[in-house]
Amino acid sequence: MARRLAGVLNIAFFDTGALYRSLAWWLQHKDCALERVQECLKDFVLVIQEERGGVRYFVGEQDVSLAIRSPDITLLASKLAAIKEVREALLPLQRDYAKDRDVVFEGRDIGSIVFPAAEIKIFLTASPEVRAERRYKEMKAKGVNPLPPFNEVLLSLQQRDTRDSEREVAPLLCPKGAFVLDTSSLTQDEVLDILVQHCKSKQRGEG
Repeated sequence: MARRLAGVLNIAFFDTGALYRSLAWWLQHKDCALERVQECLKDFVLVIQEERGGVRYFVGEQDVSLAIRSPDITLLASKLAAIKEVREALLPLQRDYAKDRDVVFEGRDIGSIVFPAAEIKIFLTASPEVRAERRYKEMKAKGVNPLPPFNEVLLSLQQRDTRDSEREVAPLLCPKGAFVLDTSSLTQDEVLDILVQHCKSKQRGEG
């Protein structure tokens, strides 16, 4: 949804989750234990290639766009996100990307930690079952192989929510001043229409 919103508004898009997932892939590829993450961070280079219709992620010269969506990478990325030193190391990369331009950022601490003074903050939510169904369909469409069972996707999502909400460093929460939208019963097009209208009203100074 963040990607589609950026497309309609004709501005850049940044998936913060992909940033942590790419780092997780790098650590796994380098066989680097979490205890050595700071040491391995210095060699981590992420390149974001914007293309018509999407974004591709490269760690060095390796295209990891598909590999970072696997369940094991998802789990490791969530663990990395709870490490204070990791978040601090990746913070400048995110802020530099947004320097001197408008960007739609997607992530669990964007409005609370990364950009607390953001012009527009949006907090999307939905029931765990609906979100798991959406993630399952997304993984299937992207050709994730092996495709995990739906129940495993749901359990992983619930566990991640718990970890991210209870962690001491940049926990998952609704940022102050955010526009909250429950998307459980809405289609993607309906959500997009609501968000576009919200952004336009904020730009006109109506909200």
